Amino acid sequence: MPELPTLLPLLLQSLDLQTAQSHAVRAATLETLAVIIRENGVSVIDEAGHVQSLVTRLLNTTTTEKGANNPRLRIDALKCLFLLAQSPSPDASAAARSGRLSPLLPVKNQVLRSLRFVLDDPKRDVRKAAVDARGAWLRGVDDVVDDED
Repeated sequence: MPELPTLLPLLLQSLDLQTAQSHAVRAATLETLAVIIRENGVSVIDEAGHVQSLVTRLLNTTTTEKGANNPRLRIDALKCLFLLAQSPSPDASAAARSGRLSPLLPVKNQVLRSLRFVLDDPKRDVRKAAVDARGAWLRGVDDVVDDED
């Protein structure tokens, strides 16, 4: 984790690979990102300043343009998007007290708009993952901090 700011740009670049041999690299990258997000939340990625670029690359991986992304890659990218919206940052209570908004808020509309197209994917498993991810973004990324008083 201490090396994440150095490694994250390399992980993001590996998602851009489009060669026939890059499938295994991209799959491993998505698995690594899922572990990072699951264990540390979005705050680690926000601190490194890569929320926008990560979300953009994940959304690009969910598309079926030119047949570049097989169903497994699309599902894994949707799983990462789901985890981003699900994972509260470790300092969520401090952010709520200070009135800070979610670091995902600037990309929320982009994600919801892009996921509408994925809901029409030819593969059922991809459509299910897209529904789950879209629901998590609708529920989990709030633009107003809720007071529980």
